[in-house]
Amino acid sequence: MIFYYWGKDYEASRRVARDEFLTHREKFSNATVFDLVGENLTLEELQEAVYARPLFGAGGIIFFDHLLVNPVATNFVSKNLSSLIENENVFIFWEDAEGEEFAQAVVKAGGTAREFKAMSDVKEQQKKADLMKLFAIADALGDRDRVLR
Repeated sequence: MIFYYWGKDYEASRRVARDEFLTHREKFSNATVFDLVGENLTLEELQEAVYARPLFGAGGIIFFDHLLVNPVATNFVSKNLSSLIENENVFIFWEDAEGEEFAQAVVKAGGTAREFKAMSDVKEQQKKADLMKLFAIADALGDRDRVLR
């Protein structure tokens, strides 16, 4: 099972990826857990995390943080996506960079990918303007309801 989260709204994508990680951790409390950072990941560590089978309990939950910055790890995962899907382990990938090509490969292999787009400045300004209008209306109505003594 593969889950891939990325996008410009890195706070939202990170929050959803971590929630997915915690959900699986609660569901499989005796599962082996790996939290790997792509910058420091070696091929041997990656192979161990991917192919390791626990002696007792369900499979493992492996969280990859910034895997795409490591070309060796990215190459290994890209070549073995079909075997990762069939694996009993849960793989969760999080990237804050653009990862459209990797997302397409994950979806093609049978995994789940979700992009988080940042809100544009125009939308944020529109929200602020709407809130200011709402405040002005509430303020005007509040003045009428006051009783002067």
